[in-house]
Formats: sequence, C-alpha cells, structure tokens
Amino acid sequence: MSDFYNTIVENNGMVKYVVGASQIKYTILDELMENAGIKVKRDVCLHIDANAIFYRFYRNKNLTELSRMDFDIAVRDCVVSVMNVIAHYRKYIATHLHADNSILVYYNTNPPTYQRMFYKDYMKKHYDNMSINNKDYGHITEYVLASIRYIKSLIAYVTNAYWIDTGSIDVYAAIAANIMYGKEDRTNIILSKNVLLSQLINTDCFQIYPNRDKSYLITYDTLYSNGILNGYKSIKAENKMSAAMLPFIWALGGCKDIELKPSSYTTGIVSAIKLFNTLLSDGKLSGTVSLSKIIEEIISLAESSKVKYIHTDKDGTEDLMNRYRITCLPLAVSAISRDQLITLEKSKINIFDQNGFEALNETLSNQGDILIEITSLNMNKSDRS
Repeated sequence: MSDFYNTIVENNGMVKYVVGASQIKYTILDELMENAGIKVKRDVCLHIDANAIFYRFYRNKNLTELSRMDFDIAVRDCVVSVMNVIAHYRKYIATHLHADNSILVYYNTNPPTYQRMFYKDYMKKHYDNMSINNKDYGHITEYVLASIRYIKSLIAYVTNAYWIDTGSIDVYAAIAANIMYGKEDRTNIILSKNVLLSQLINTDCFQIYPNRDKSYLITYDTLYSNGILNGYKSIKAENKMSAAMLPFIWALGGCKDIELKPSSYTTGIVSAIKLFNTLLSDGKLSGTVSLSKIIEEIISLAESSKVKYIHTDKDGTEDLMNRYRITCLPLAVSAISRDQLITLEKSKINIFDQNGFEALNETLSNQGDILIEITSLNMNKSDRS
C-alpha cells in the first residue's frame, strides 16, 4: 500500500477517505458540464444514490482496515463525511450552476418487494453483503446504519435536503417516483453509478457517473454511448432508440448493475442491441406497439436469427415480461401504493433551527478533527439570488 494510504489508516481516517472519494472535483465537473453544453433551469433537484457513497465499504481491499476501526470513531467520521459530500455538491450547484436546489438522498439495505416478486435474485449479492448477518460485512453495515440514523437527525436541519426512507421500495424506483411526480419546471440531476437510472434521462434530466477524475455524464445526447454502451466500441445504437427502449434491451441482454444475467436469446448487451437495431430498421417497432407484441417480435427475430443465442433453458414470454418488469422504472413506480408514496413524502421534513444544528456540529467536532461544512450545506439558493 502507498504511504499516503497507510497514513490515512493510522490516523483513523479510513472512513473519511472512503466516503470522501465520492466527491468529484469542481474542475472536473466544470469540464463535464461545459463539454456537454449543460444548461440548467433556475431550480435543480439533485438525487443522490447513496450506494455511490457507501459501495467502497463493501470492497475486500478495504475490509481489513475498516474492521480495525473503533465503532464510535467510524460512525462519527461517516456522519461528518457523508454530510460534507452533500455539502460539496450543494455548493457546486449554487456557485457553479447558479441554481436554487433541493437534495434528496436515497439508501436501503432491505431487498425491494416488487422486484423480488418477479425475480427472486434481484441484486442478491448486493443485499446479501449489506445484511447485518453477513459474516464478512455485517459489522460494516451496523455502523453504516448507525451513521444513517445520526445523519437523518442532522439533515432535518438543512433546508431542502432530505434523507429518503424508501421502506420496501427499490431505491431506483423511489428516485424515479420523485422525478416523475416532482416539479416540472426544474432540472433533475442523478448522482449514481447504476446505469438503470439512465432510462429517466431527458432534456431536463441527466446523470453524473462518479468515478473521481474519470467521472462522466450521461445526457440526452449521450444516452446510449455513455450509458448502456459505455465501453463497447464495436456497436452503435440506431438513432431511433429512445430511453423507453432501454428496459427491453436489459430484459434481453441483462443488466450487471442489478445482477441480471442475459436472457436465453442473447449473449449480452451487444447482441441485444443488434436485435433491436434490426427490429427498428424493419419497422417492427413503429407506431403504438403493445408490450406483449414487442416481446413476440423479439422472440420471433431471435429464433430466426442466423446466430443462435438460445441456451438450453429457453426463456418464455412470461420470463421476458418479468425481466422487463424489474428493469422498467416507470412500471415499478406505477406499482408503488398511495401509502408508500405518502411514506416517501414524509421524509421531506425540515427543522428550522440553525442554532440547534450548530450545537450538534459542535458536539461532533469535540470528538474529532473535522467539522460539517454548514455554510456549504446551507447553500440551497443560487449565489446570484
């Protein structure tokens, strides 16, 4: 390991290092925004998938050092570091994008009911790792959950910033619900490493894929090239391909971000794209086409293809329907009950007590060497307001 890495660990700063790595430099963000020609509206809502913050906790290479940390120190550092990640992006939106802003943070360690109904192994490894009963990571999840409980009490003091309780709702469906049912006259920005969310992208919604200096944007113009086909140079999607087609492609070709393997009709994303390119060029998807009709066309074309992709265990129409159900976020949103939507809304509560917030921050600072960036956290208004 590097001397820099060892110094961090020796100073009990491992958690700060792991969480802080999810902050993209402003210079990188500026370059990405400029190159993509991003123009945001006066009001911006940032949706943070907290898996993009916590996923490094569940890496084998970090496990030993994280396991050595004192529980209380780990919780304290996690709380302060996560709050400062939120502050980092809020300050960027206010001072670089010059927009008023709201921030919603989503996280859930419980498998979602709807998706598991149609696919029992939906994100199985992901949720197994986050179980408090996991022999390797159970203690990690315990202090992550302890940190979140503290964060919830703190974030309530931050205007228009909320930690969303998703309950049994899939995190990605919850993000989709808040975008679909949110204000129309705003720009939605999604911070996530899960490309499943790219199906929500339109001219007023884009995704930031955080990867330090290699971070990138998935926008309306780069929906396929930077999204589902990122890393694939041998194939391009037809110009007619829209965001609405993405769930079909994942249903066929699989989606590693939700641990969905390819169907029996393809070897993966590339062959799924080839099938859809053919369907589009043949005019099979023109006009209003029902879900069942599209699946019939897919099966017919796959079975008649010169390249035989079909495995021994063939997926039937219902199997493909179920795969579509777990990859199509608008469909998942339509399955959210009224009571569940009310629960999501109940997470959006603020306590307007700045003195109380500063007192809590002071308590944390007495136990460690870092403070919550309260000034940045309070930048819910554009610097040009």
